[in-house]
Amino acid sequence: MASIREKVVPIKKIDSHLHVWASPEENHASDGSSLREENDESWSDILGGVFIAWMLNAKEYPYFPGQETTLIGSSDDLLKSMEEAGVDGALIVQPINYMFDHSYVTSVLQKHPDKFLGCFLADPSDGGNGIAKLEHLVTKEGYKAMRFNPYLWPPNEKMNNEIGRKLFAKAGELGIAVGFMCFKVQIEPYMIFFFQEKCVE
Repeated sequence: MASIREKVVPIKKIDSHLHVWASPEENHASDGSSLREENDESWSDILGGVFIAWMLNAKEYPYFPGQETTLIGSSDDLLKSMEEAGVDGALIVQPINYMFDHSYVTSVLQKHPDKFLGCFLADPSDGGNGIAKLEHLVTKEGYKAMRFNPYLWPPNEKMNNEIGRKLFAKAGELGIAVGFMCFKVQIEPYMIFFFQEKCVE
């Protein structure tokens, strides 16, 4: 008879919320060369290495205007930190730095499918493409969750407006999780009723 010890399954350590963005090395020009000439020392002299790091990212994975960062946050750095901390996997949430351009996070998910799952940003903009983007990211690119960020909703609109309800319903139809960012304000009563109503539906 097998002992109890032999039947114990090791518990995996999973980080439930991480962000990543491209490193300078991941943002070379299409011909494989660096965006900066090798002998152009003026960039380093004037701007400093860290500032250059996010400027170089503007080629392949451009930051959304006003959301540039000087912090280190590439997938390689993340994997190294995970190994050091004994973390087995993580949910990567689309960073605000790229807004609705999910190309970098998608590339990371495709490169490391055994390590990461993806959570994309819900797009509530007036253009009406949020539902189409949702379906594409889930059915074509394999994302498993969607994030509602109140800062991205139009002014004076709440997350339970018409597009919010449609996004929430489509997420349920496709069987993905929905996370709510509550940094803007505390959870208001209207959101509690929204959760109750949509869960019943």
